[in-house]
Amino acid sequence: MENELKIRTLTERFFEGETTLAEEKELYEYYRSGEVPADLLPLRTMFLGLEAVGMKQEEPEQKEVSLPLKETNSVTTRRKPIIWKWITAAAAVAVLLISGASLFWKQQNECVAYIYGEKCTDKTVIMQEFERNIGTMTEGQNDIESQLNEMFN
Repeated sequence: MENELKIRTLTERFFEGETTLAEEKELYEYYRSGEVPADLLPLRTMFLGLEAVGMKQEEPEQKEVSLPLKETNSVTTRRKPIIWKWITAAAAVAVLLISGASLFWKQQNECVAYIYGEKCTDKTVIMQEFERNIGTMTEGQNDIESQLNEMFN
């Protein structure tokens, strides 16, 4: 009877968030036993589930502690991923710099034209030849327009 009263009090304190870890373990043990009153049976499933979750979270830590540690292996295995992360980051930066430089190199304004089969990079010569060719093309357009006007008028 006294134990049942203690468990009921601990259960109420558990739901209010006032229990310690030792008291919670006591609750888990009690609900794991078969001596649970009928009105507390719905809580049994909850406490068993919480205990199972708590045990799963503690297992990796226990396994880590129980394994013998070799400093050379653990240090190298821990540093390898860090080193590879830095190498990967440096490679990504290098790729970005190279691609940026190539885009900048291509974006420089260089005027190139092939005039009568010869490569010319002098901007004034290219512009003179361009204007001369545009002039001859517009002259031909006036002839076409006048011919069309004569045909349809």
